[in-house]
Amino acid sequence: MAATRPLMLVALLLAGLGLPVASHAEIKVKAGRTNVVVLLADDLGFGDPGYQGGRAKTPHLDAMSKSPHSLVFNRFYCGGAVCSPTRASILTGRTPNRVCMWDYINRNTHMHLPHSEFTLGHAASAAGMTSGHFGKWHLGHFAPQEPAPHNGTGTGSFNLTTPAHVGFDEYYSAMPLFEVSTTFNCGCFDPQNADGQCVEGHWKKPGGCDYMHAGKGSDPDTVLVDTTPMLKDGYGADNAKLLVDHFEGFANRSVAAGKAFMGVIWFQNVHVQYTAVEQFTALYPVGEDTTQQQQDFWGSLSAMDAQIGRVRAILQRLNVADDTIVWF
Repeated sequence: MAATRPLMLVALLLAGLGLPVASHAEIKVKAGRTNVVVLLADDLGFGDPGYQGGRAKTPHLDAMSKSPHSLVFNRFYCGGAVCSPTRASILTGRTPNRVCMWDYINRNTHMHLPHSEFTLGHAASAAGMTSGHFGKWHLGHFAPQEPAPHNGTGTGSFNLTTPAHVGFDEYYSAMPLFEVSTTFNCGCFDPQNADGQCVEGHWKKPGGCDYMHAGKGSDPDTVLVDTTPMLKDGYGADNAKLLVDHFEGFANRSVAAGKAFMGVIWFQNVHVQYTAVEQFTALYPVGEDTTQQQQDFWGSLSAMDAQIGRVRAILQRLNVADDTIVWF
């Protein structure tokens, strides 16, 4: 029984608190090695995807929801109303307050996911799987001391909690903390106020955030920085593509090594400030019934959907689709 407990914990944690309101799982596995991919959208409304009757074009999510191997949960509630508590509940299966996560982490808080918590990363490791986190982290800081808050108050000293501290073998993740360089969807857009902060409205100029990363076997306290990859590598506003590119490398390495894997992809889409590349805004011409805000919002959702389709295609290419549980 002890040997099966870690895989049971993976299943129980995934079925616990915190996954999106309109959640579904694609389960088509053979006996033996099983991979797990956990996909999380940010601030996606229940009725926004096409398969829920929304106006956004989401052909890949629609297909996944109609797969004969899928389960669709129409009443499935997040562990919290904002970013950090929900993410904590996904990783631990616990009520967020029990892991000291009662609000989203901002520049003025020392809140973080305690290193002592047992997470999906630990469960994967105990089951002999390799694990990777890609995307928005928002469960702790990537440096033991960050710059002081923009309003000049506070000490600016924070606790260090990266995915490596809570069981993940590797990660390529961002902490949405700095208003200018790391807004919530990794783009900073005009207009800005006198302090250089993004303000509410419609954002058209993509910027870029720094991504933190570390490979398997690294010291958890050692964090490497990939500076504004969306700008220098030509991703523009397509942050979802950047994340799936890194997931693909992780999946390739895992399969080549003969290891079962757990890939956790937490998209920035469609949290404000959202913007979309022309390939996807073109799907929603601005007109009488479509504003520029809606064009970018739906375009950002379609961009994420395209990358979810890519995840499924990667699993097919690697010949592991039949051995993988995909949860959105």
